[in-house]
Amino acid sequence: MEEILSRRLRGEFEDFLVTKTLKEIERYFDNYDIPPGTLPANKVPSGQRRALILSYYQSIDWSNPQQVSIIIKVFQDILLDLSKNDLMYNQDWNEKQLSNLNSFLNRDGYNFNGKKIERIGQVVDIIDLDEQTKSLLEIAHFNEYVQRINKSIDSDPSLAIGSTKELLESLMKTILTDSGSGYEKSDSKSY
Repeated sequence: MEEILSRRLRGEFEDFLVTKTLKEIERYFDNYDIPPGTLPANKVPSGQRRALILSYYQSIDWSNPQQVSIIIKVFQDILLDLSKNDLMYNQDWNEKQLSNLNSFLNRDGYNFNGKKIERIGQVVDIIDLDEQTKSLLEIAHFNEYVQRINKSIDSDPSLAIGSTKELLESLMKTILTDSGSGYEKSDSKSY
């Protein structure tokens, strides 16, 4: 499965985090109960801070929407701290870092609006759905629709609209089937 956040984006946050203390780095990840993973011996960098960050990254499945939603909260906390002018002494540097990190978020389809990180052009995100809705569809099948929709919003809006209609039709059929109401194959949809 495709990674949701690019290595480039992760690298930019890694490069920013190495400017922090070990305690600060641990706090960001520990706030969300992200355990450090074990890096392969040939991948351990020489610096303690970079090694710590990469060990946390190692424990994340970057293609899993639930795990990525947690790391997005870590990134959000970092950006919130950067945007607080009263905590840091170098406001120009903070603003430059904030702008840089947000530009890399934008490349991956996210934006920091000053309060939280949100998807750009988001149609639907599995992370935001309640558990009952998630259980109605097979997660992998649902993710397939969502990825197709998100990838085509800018490049092929007609495909995004068609895929959204297919997703809604699939969801409604699942609801009808699960409720025992059923539906006929000949039932047509009208738009």
